[in-house]
Amino acid sequence: MKFKARRCGLFLLLALANSGCGVGFFYNNLDRVVRWELDSFLAMTPDQEAFFEAEFAALWRWHRSHELPRYADDLGRWGERFGGSATPADIDELFLTLEGWWLRLEAKGTPFMAEFLRRLDDEQVSSLAEALEESNADWEKQEKGKPVDAVRKAWRKDFEAILKRFTGPLTQEQRAIIADAAERYQPERQLWADYRRRWQRDLFILLERRHQADHFTVGFERLVKDQKAYYGDGFAEVEAANEALVKSALVAALNQAPPKQRQRLRDNLTERAEELRKLAAAAQDA
Repeated sequence: MKFKARRCGLFLLLALANSGCGVGFFYNNLDRVVRWELDSFLAMTPDQEAFFEAEFAALWRWHRSHELPRYADDLGRWGERFGGSATPADIDELFLTLEGWWLRLEAKGTPFMAEFLRRLDDEQVSSLAEALEESNADWEKQEKGKPVDAVRKAWRKDFEAILKRFTGPLTQEQRAIIADAAERYQPERQLWADYRRRWQRDLFILLERRHQADHFTVGFERLVKDQKAYYGDGFAEVEAANEALVKSALVAALNQAPPKQRQRLRDNLTERAEELRKLAAAAQDA
């Protein structure tokens, strides 16, 4: 139900990089993607469907016209910057920009989500609780009870796969950098699942009073803004250490990129930026 902002920004970026049928096709079918995801959590009534479709359409129009041009500018800037060497400051800025992507979307969508949740009946609330717990369990089982070496090997493979989507095949030196970083990764998914459970616990307490509109809306907005208060010391420390690890490994790997990789990264980001500009322009024309 809640994810860390920079990670959600990264998910948006990866979605753009991985849309094999083109960014336009992926984005133009975003309503279907979101509906499929929501349908896996609960079954909506016709009135709820009508509300959701109308509000999502408005949010989508705002995102297309206001956010896509910003994404395009960001991608174009990164394409130029990462065509050369990368500094720790560059990567810090990248993460902050990704966080901004998500936080603006979250702020715009929070009133819509609050009103949607207020319209759920008791059976739907129960179904949502079960679905979220299944999601928590699926998340934590990726690391729970597994040897640390196996968890770190999986982290290394994930890191390599993400980087390759932007640069193409990695060099032996880059793989060595990532392998070394993986030895310092601290398993965090159990801690993350526990944090989500703490946040969701208060969400469902709040949902018991969802028919009190003002109380629920204010409470939900507070939950959204105060998510870090639910981290706990253990998760906060591990999450910060792992984020620093990702940043340092990314700097080192990008600085080892040969000219062919740099060109591919630049072309990849520039191409995606142009596609986003076309999508935004189409919205303005409409």
